[in-house]
Amino acid sequence: YAFVSYSENDRHWVVNILQERLEKRHPIFKLCIHHRDFEIGTPIVKNILNSVEKSNRMLIVLSRTFLQSEWCMLEFRTAHHKVLEDRLKLIVILFDDVTLDELDGEIKLYLRTNTYLSIKDKWFWEKLIHAMQSNKKEKFRKPLL
Repeated sequence: YAFVSYSENDRHWVVNILQERLEKRHPIFKLCIHHRDFEIGTPIVKNILNSVEKSNRMLIVLSRTFLQSEWCMLEFRTAHHKVLEDRLKLIVILFDDVTLDELDGEIKLYLRTNTYLSIKDKWFWEKLIHAMQSNKKEKFRKPLL
């Protein structure tokens, strides 16, 4: 299960390309998409926290408009916290020509110390599928007591 964090301006690509490619393949990757999967009547912050908590992966579609969105930045910070607890695999997708100079300190540090994907990479889909399949962080689920 992967939570997808993206700017509303990038929704067309997320829904019509990313979601289509990942959920219509075999085996499928189940995604959590805001407009489809957030619980109606629940505060947005609670939906974000619940979705990140239920996910074992998070995809961040990092664009200029993502950086300008308070909600997107909240999603990134929540995910980053879970990564630091070793409970979430964070996959950052560089969506447009965002430069390191445009990033806030936390995202800049994350990108300097972790591998990320770019949609301009000719092997983007292969790398994304591989990252989604990787089991390196599967140990993060809390054991049942």
